[in-house]
Amino acid sequence: MLCTITNNGNATTCCCIDIAGDINAIVVGDKTNIQDNVVVHVARHSIGTGSSGAQPTIIGSAVTVGHGATLHACKIGDGCLVGMGATLLDGVVLEPGSIVAAGAILPPGTTVKTGEVWAGAPAKLLRKLSAEEKGFVAASADNYARLARQHLIENGKIFEEIYLDKHIQEEREWRNKTEIDVHMGIARDEKTQLILAARG
Repeated sequence: MLCTITNNGNATTCCCIDIAGDINAIVVGDKTNIQDNVVVHVARHSIGTGSSGAQPTIIGSAVTVGHGATLHACKIGDGCLVGMGATLLDGVVLEPGSIVAAGAILPPGTTVKTGEVWAGAPAKLLRKLSAEEKGFVAASADNYARLARQHLIENGKIFEEIYLDKHIQEEREWRNKTEIDVHMGIARDEKTQLILAARG
């Protein structure tokens, strides 16, 4: 990651991504997930976009960007999904609640309207989003935000907590195998009580 990058909250990035705000700003909204091998860059000069000046890359909230996508000096509205390997070139605008299919290439200056699915190379309007797809995009953002919180908790543990968690898990597995406390649906080992009291 380089230079001017703004993360507005619970955005998550996976490994092996390249985010370079070296000549302009990159803004990433809340609950946005940028997956493995994504490239995010900006532009000093653009052609075919109606703007000759430098352009930032702005990614809204609750956006999912699939593996290997390229986002170059574009604007992505809230609640969008960019499929794996898709390329969004300078001046592309995804209005809120739109989808770009995997492998699609959006030429400079393209606008994808709210509720549309675009696919192909060069990309064209494929169809309108179904109600099921709208729900999937929202659920995807929520799921990745929840997963990011879990990773943050796990990665913030000290060695003793990890060791204790492992012991508790082994104890619970033993109790399940021996059916101790199973009829009551609980495991009452001392270390579990300590952890629960400490995290209380």
